[in-house]
Amino acid sequence: MGVTIGVNTRLAANQAGFGQAMSKGVDKELAGKALRELDSYIRDAQGNLRQGDIRIVNTTNDKQLKFKFKSFGWGPQYRTERTADALVGLLTQAGVQGAQAKVDAVLKNKGNQAGYARLNAESLSTLLKDPAVRTKIYSETQHISRFMQDQGYQFAAQSKAGGQGTAHFAKFAGKDQVVKLFTTNGANLEPQSFKGERNKETKSEYFASYLGSSTNAEWKKPLVVAPSQYIVRKGEGFEALSTEQVRARVKAAKRGGDSVVCVGLVMDKAPGTEVKHLPSMKPGDAASKGLAKSGLQTLRALNERGFIHRDIKPENMSFDPVRKEAHFFDTGMMFKSHKPAAGLLDKSRDALIGWVNGVGAGEGNLPIKGLGTNGYYHSRVAQGTPCGSQADLHAFALTLLEKTYPGLKALTLAPSNRPDQDPDDPQYISGDEFLPRLQELSAANSRTTNDARTDAGRFLDDLKKPNSYAHFINKCLQAANEIKPGQWANRAFSNQKLDDLMNHPALQD
Repeated sequence: MGVTIGVNTRLAANQAGFGQAMSKGVDKELAGKALRELDSYIRDAQGNLRQGDIRIVNTTNDKQLKFKFKSFGWGPQYRTERTADALVGLLTQAGVQGAQAKVDAVLKNKGNQAGYARLNAESLSTLLKDPAVRTKIYSETQHISRFMQDQGYQFAAQSKAGGQGTAHFAKFAGKDQVVKLFTTNGANLEPQSFKGERNKETKSEYFASYLGSSTNAEWKKPLVVAPSQYIVRKGEGFEALSTEQVRARVKAAKRGGDSVVCVGLVMDKAPGTEVKHLPSMKPGDAASKGLAKSGLQTLRALNERGFIHRDIKPENMSFDPVRKEAHFFDTGMMFKSHKPAAGLLDKSRDALIGWVNGVGAGEGNLPIKGLGTNGYYHSRVAQGTPCGSQADLHAFALTLLEKTYPGLKALTLAPSNRPDQDPDDPQYISGDEFLPRLQELSAANSRTTNDARTDAGRFLDDLKKPNSYAHFINKCLQAANEIKPGQWANRAFSNQKLDDLMNHPALQD
């Protein structure tokens, strides 16, 4: 068995000068391809290293470079030397500095410095795992994937590219995992530099590292799929850090150390089915109640600690039909606000004192225009004014609306005829516009789909019943939109509002 690379060496493999002659027939592209194939070739389908010896050249006179796996014998010493020559030639042509020394380090016989040891999968793996080698033969995202495979991750074929990166599905120790790489357009790596700054304009997965624990023993952990490891740069290679380790590194960076350059993360696969792909739910049935109650409990737990997800939508939620629980994921836009200092919040004037200005250096500034997803923006975020965790409640209410009144998609609701609206401006529906927009859509002559017209009328009819699911959704939208930022920033106040919503009659058994 073997993988052939069509390269004529012009010399038989058992002649002197084979390595130099071979290098002349292999260009950089072909050398990189050969090394990548070798890197895959040394492992079986389960990811385990093959047993036995490997020779990279045949020793007949057909003058072609081959990979050949042997589980028995080896023969004359020149075969091992020609394999070493081939490795040096491939690495050199791929652009690896010090190729000869790297090959000698893994193949030179300790007791016989003049000769080479047999090449096996373990020694070849050691060589090809060298970051200086991988950076030459792989793209950066491929380099990271190979690094994670070295850690024991077995990748599935499918991946999912999104606005916050590319999610690769994998298994580790029998558990379903997601390895998310920070890419743009599904390919180009866009690392995040963690410095611990609360920057309203910068996307950062760093804040999600605080989701797993709290100094408050009574805090209930939110149902958010949070990172378990962060993949960060280490020299020319990478390392995987726990959440505790990455927080310690970032604290050191704030004291003057180097910032943490993060290229991706690892998290558990969200349980259940992505909400986007769920069939429609009947308003007020067990599934819709479970989705609403568990989601509100998570929003309250996030609000309690000052977390704002900032990108809640059906694509970033899953639903476990057995436990009737919603789980949020994709924490790339998450923000953690400062808690207002006691006595600085002026409740009588609903002021922002202490929330925006009282924490110093503007670090309390909250989500602004441009962060979020079209249709799900809170009006304040769309208009570029400060907005806290009520933005999450607004987006969650629209998600519930879509699953129970499926004709009323978020982008269907968003008006397109506001005065002075630019086509590139964020699209949104405000609390004040919601019911008038439904009246407009439900009209017999409305320019919309039949599903939107029907569900707008159905929602308005259901809204007349104070115990209905429609009434509950409208209450969520009003709470998110009518309460002023200064009031909502008081976490005791906003927590009580979320408690009130969880006690709505529509959610009770």
